[in-house]
Parts: sequence; C-alpha cells; structure tokens
Amino acid sequence: MDDSNYIQSDDFNIDIIEQNLSEKDKGYNIKGEQTRTCIILDKNGNRCGKVYQNTGSSTENLVAHLRDVHQIIDENNENALKKLRNTKITDFAQSRRPHPKHIQKQREESVLKWMLLTDQPLAAITNPAYKEKMSHFDPSFVVPGEQKIKTMIAKSYQHNYENLKNILNETAAT
Repeated sequence: MDDSNYIQSDDFNIDIIEQNLSEKDKGYNIKGEQTRTCIILDKNGNRCGKVYQNTGSSTENLVAHLRDVHQIIDENNENALKKLRNTKITDFAQSRRPHPKHIQKQREESVLKWMLLTDQPLAAITNPAYKEKMSHFDPSFVVPGEQKIKTMIAKSYQHNYENLKNILNETAAT
C-alpha cells in the first residue's frame, strides 16, 4: 500500500491533515453531495477510510471525526478542546446492526464447532460473560440462545450421522 498520502494518527495537527487531503480522497454520495475519505493511519498502519460529507469548504465534519474517532484536537481552537467527547455508558449500549444472515450463520456454526470440539457445556455459550466477551470481539454478532444451540446440535448430529452411515455403506460395498 502506498501510504505517502496517509497520516499517522499521532500527527496531531489538523492543518497538516487538511493540506494532505488530495483529490483522490474526494468523492460523491448517492445524493451527489461531496464526500471525503479519512486518510488517518492507526498505529498498526491500517487506514481509517471513514467517508464523511464535506459541505462546501467547511471542515466541521472532518474536525468532528478527528476529535471523536481519533482524539485529534486542533490545539489552536479552544472550542474544540471543550467539545472533546467523553465515552458514555450509552455509547456502549447503542444497538448495532446485526450481520447479514449468511455471515450470522457462519459465526453461529463457528461457535457450535468450538463448543463441540472443546467439549464446552451449553452454559458456556449462554453465560452472560461469554456474551459480553463476544460483543467486544464482534458487536454485530448475535450470540445464539439456548434453544437455537440445541437445534443446531441436533441438526449437526443428524447430518454427521447420515454422512457416517453413507461412508460405512460405501466402505462395506467395496
């Protein structure tokens, strides 16, 4: 990745960031409004890539994004220091958009596989601490409930039973 146009998140000068916004970082949304793409790199070198609306020559959306997401504050602007947002408990309680069904299903199957291969009891999956940990790893994943896990175990058993039966029949026939 050519990161010559990207800025490390510890380059805390908004003027430098604004100067480095190139034409390729501009775009347009569905409504035809001009957008910009955040060019900040995190400590691991991953690009933020957040797309935000750019209204005219205003940089207010940029400044708010840098302040709220990257904790970059324009030291020349006293109001920005006052607006630095503290994390609130309600930020964590916001509802997340769940994964599309096919991704949710993949995650559920992965949990089931882990549970069965490591001999985990059903209580391990339904435990609130497990659900909390999973929400930290993937906030969009909905941890399946007890009944869903039981149904998945039954289907898995039936599927594997049929496969084993077919393998034994094929082996016995040869």
